[in-house]
Amino acid sequence: DPVAPGSVSEASVSPGEGLAMFEWTAPNSANYFACRIYISETADIANAALVATEFGAPSMVDQRTITSLEAGTYYGWLVSINASGVPAAAVSVGGFEVA
Repeated sequence: DPVAPGSVSEASVSPGEGLAMFEWTAPNSANYFACRIYISETADIANAALVATEFGAPSMVDQRTITSLEAGTYYGWLVSINASGVPAAAVSVGGFEVA
C-alpha cells in the first residue's frame, strides 16, 4: 500500500525518572496501522533512533512508555505508518528532560 495514513495529533511526552511516556491520538484513517516512536539527543530527526512501534486502531488515544533512559535532554517524534510501513509526516513532541 503506497498511501500513507494521516499524521498523529495531540502528541505529547511526560518524562520521569529514567523514562518518557508518549501519548497521541491516531489519525482517523483506514490506512493507520501503528505509530513509530523516535528519540534523539539532538533536535534533528535524522539523528533519531527508532525506540518502539505501538500498534493501534484509527482515532484511538494511545500511549507507550520508553524506559531505561539515561538522565538528560532528549527530543522525540511520532510517525504513523500503514501496514506496509509507509510513513506519514513526523510529529515532534519537542525537547524533554529525563531525570
